[in-house]
Amino acid sequence: MSGYTGTQGELLYSVSQASTPVTTPTVSPGASMMPGLPPIQVPGGFMANATGTRASALVLKMWGLMTATATVPTWGYSLSYTSAVPAVWAGTPLLATASTAFTPVAGTAPWYLEFDISYRTANPQGSPATGVVVAMGQWTCPLFPGGAQVAAGVSAGTIWSPPAGTLGNATAWDPNVSYFLWPTLFCGAATANNFVTTEIVKLYGEN
Repeated sequence: MSGYTGTQGELLYSVSQASTPVTTPTVSPGASMMPGLPPIQVPGGFMANATGTRASALVLKMWGLMTATATVPTWGYSLSYTSAVPAVWAGTPLLATASTAFTPVAGTAPWYLEFDISYRTANPQGSPATGVVVAMGQWTCPLFPGGAQVAAGVSAGTIWSPPAGTLGNATAWDPNVSYFLWPTLFCGAATANNFVTTEIVKLYGEN
């Protein structure tokens, strides 16, 4: 970091404990990828600037392990957000359009997930929540498909959100409110033999 703009990266959230294994995510809306871990909180007031060349921005990074075995169902992921307190997982509303469903190769392997999140349109004072936050993410793992399985939003080893076309971004973000981010896993069938465990989570405030 050069310090040229005066912007400093800030670690807003960091957890290095293993989550409870996510063993039975339903087709829709899925299940939290962070059971047993503290919720990821974006503090009220952080998303303060949506103009110029220094829009408020966040980076969510996650590392974990996954197992796909027996009859492997389709998998997919998304990132939702809530504001209710106490914080409770919900599969909607979404910060970005959910990924395309895909079928992993059977096995056990590490994975890495990253979302870049940025404040695009400010919420006018005195109005209902109309702030726009955009997000784009990628989930990478050696077990993710390639070759003939490649489809829109799926490249060898990487699954994209949004998969194609439109962002599907958040359109009712109030910058004065604290929000909670919920990485979510969904499967075409819920089986105890197909699961993920989140091992490390970090949320950086970039600007």
